[in-house]
Amino acid sequence: MKFCYRGVWYDSNPSQIETQEGPTIGKYRGATLRGRSLSEVPTLTTCIKGKYRGVEVNVAF
Repeated sequence: MKFCYRGVWYDSNPSQIETQEGPTIGKYRGATLRGRSLSEVPTLTTCIKGKYRGVEVNVAF
């Protein structure tokens, strides 16, 4: 999917996260509400390199 923000175009590739249906939490207007839990905890491998006030920084999150 292509997006544009302030004149800069970029592609979005959202990751697919598998979930498992959990226990019943409650009911709202007759509909049953269920919780969900992650099958696996995703690992984030994003690293941004840049400069801040003249100092090179690497931020990983």
